[in-house]
Amino acid sequence: MKDLFTTLSFACLFVIVGCNNKVVPLQNTYQDKPYEFATSSNKEQAWNTLIDLLTAKGLAIKTIDKNDGLITTENTSFLNSYAWENNDGSLTNPKAFVVCSKVRGPFTFPSSIRPDGITGQWTVRTKQEADKTIVNIKLSNAGGKVVIENSGIYGSATKETHNLIVESTGIFEKSIEEALK
Repeated sequence: MKDLFTTLSFACLFVIVGCNNKVVPLQNTYQDKPYEFATSSNKEQAWNTLIDLLTAKGLAIKTIDKNDGLITTENTSFLNSYAWENNDGSLTNPKAFVVCSKVRGPFTFPSSIRPDGITGQWTVRTKQEADKTIVNIKLSNAGGKVVIENSGIYGSATKETHNLIVESTGIFEKSIEEALK
């Protein structure tokens, strides 16, 4: 009888906890405009370096338009380079390329439920201006999700999907700038 009571208690607690998950928005504002910098390299040199850098970082290139100076990457996973915000707004991983909102429930430990996917594309544009090249880098189509499976009473499972807000931290963009200087 004690085992049945314990099992029912945990089942009720799981159902209650599963139904109260919520997305916690980001506290800070991040790289919402294109990151722009100038390099003394001419457009041709900057272009070749950018192609080499993006491929060296393992990014698959989707679009290359040398005449317009436009490069876009394929949709890229950021599961190996993301962070959450701590309670004070600082990042849990200061070297992460992106930051995402958290999904929390009443008894969530650690600080968030791990994302099932975080993706986005990099858009890079170059243009020649006098004796310098202007480089613009922007994270596009970024998003993430957490899918929680709730096992209901009598075995009827449901899935709860939470969409995450994903923003660039500026780390990737700054690494490109440093490599082009």
